[in-house]
Amino acid sequence: MSSKFSPHQPNQTNFSFHRRILWMSPFSRSLVRVISYSFVIVILGVAVALLISSAPGLNWVGAFLVLTIGDYLIHFRSAHYKVSQLFSGRVPQNNVALCLNREALSTLTLALERAALTGENFHLILVSLLTEKDSVARALERLEVNVKEFKNKLAEEIEKTVGKEKISREEFKELTRKLAIAAAYISKFHLEEEIGGESLFCAVTLVNIPQVKRILDLFSVSFDDINAAIVFAKFAFGRKSELPAVTGGFALKKARVRSHRVNRTFTSRPTPFLNRFSVDLTDLARAGTAGFLIGHEKEYERMIDILAGEGKHSVLLVGEPGIGKETMISHLAF
Repeated sequence: MSSKFSPHQPNQTNFSFHRRILWMSPFSRSLVRVISYSFVIVILGVAVALLISSAPGLNWVGAFLVLTIGDYLIHFRSAHYKVSQLFSGRVPQNNVALCLNREALSTLTLALERAALTGENFHLILVSLLTEKDSVARALERLEVNVKEFKNKLAEEIEKTVGKEKISREEFKELTRKLAIAAAYISKFHLEEEIGGESLFCAVTLVNIPQVKRILDLFSVSFDDINAAIVFAKFAFGRKSELPAVTGGFALKKARVRSHRVNRTFTSRPTPFLNRFSVDLTDLARAGTAGFLIGHEKEYERMIDILAGEGKHSVLLVGEPGIGKETMISHLAF
């Protein structure tokens, strides 16, 4: 399986994007939320009253209501449908919006609302909001991008677009539809059950928006880099137990770093002096804290060929500081 994401979307026109709350006014949206939360509180109060009631049979009704509300709260931030259901045709009207989780939906709503009010570029606003996510920031850091500088540059570019991006509601709908469909394919490729902010961030770098591309070029990062870094950022945060094909398809199990009393398999003897001045990369890789290589595929494969060849097996990595020499060596631990 290829490690590159290919947005091959032959049935893109079969997908729709409908979410009424996105197109409401800020006042209407706030009113709906107040009514919804008030309704839940009232139902919860009724459930508690029935639960402690002495009337026969009403206790069971109260317990049922409590369980129903509990289930609602547990899944409050989740999407209505899974991405796999979308691609198997089990989502009503193939509505991609129903696969957005609560966080992604809120971010889209804020970006649309701000773009409509200020006339700023919608995609730049969306990138700016998504960059506030820890996983996205970690992904940028993994690509050796200074997140603070990235945000500052975004702010500068957004300021240049103030009042210049006035578009109609129908155009907004088409923009969000294309973006959500791209995010759905990326989520599927990442083996995600729902469309989250990370997939939206990858999607907005994929749809070839000139303003976004200019910033990416400025920091020398591409969609493929971001796509891989996002997966690793989520994996390092403990959200994934199996890495998809974008990382080579290998999987890691959670492991505890072994005691350094005996940490050299080939000697099976304590190495206390060596432990004071070195790090066991195999232990770190087993614990999932080292070895994440992004890019340098040709150099890495060449190094493997040399080490696996006949005769002398020595490799010397030469290059400027920070280009990935240590990471290439760490990746060997896998």
